[in-house]
Amino acid sequence: MVINVYDNQKGYCQMLQDIAPNGIKFKCIGMNSPAPAPKGSLVIFFLSDEIEFMDFVKLYSPEINLILCGNGNVSSSITKLANIKYVDINLTREDLIEVLLHVVQEYKLKTPVE
Repeated sequence: MVINVYDNQKGYCQMLQDIAPNGIKFKCIGMNSPAPAPKGSLVIFFLSDEIEFMDFVKLYSPEINLILCGNGNVSSSITKLANIKYVDINLTREDLIEVLLHVVQEYKLKTPVE
């Protein structure tokens, strides 16, 4: 399973690539990626400023599943959308990894095997 990770600074994406469990590949993407995420796919989006929020608005589709990672200043109306799981990045590295892998595992369990 390939999970796209939007991270402008690439640090979070690298962290996920370093700890990726078997069967999961984290792929760093940006707004210059060649194609939008396919319907039903999972994207982890790290949001830290207004410019990235504009990228989030361009990327958002109700047909993709999103793990939105931010520092607590995200509108509750966004985090209440059914296809978005919100993760606060104000955690230790270990806790952030644990939470993200838990949400990825939940997604894997709900996704039909092709």
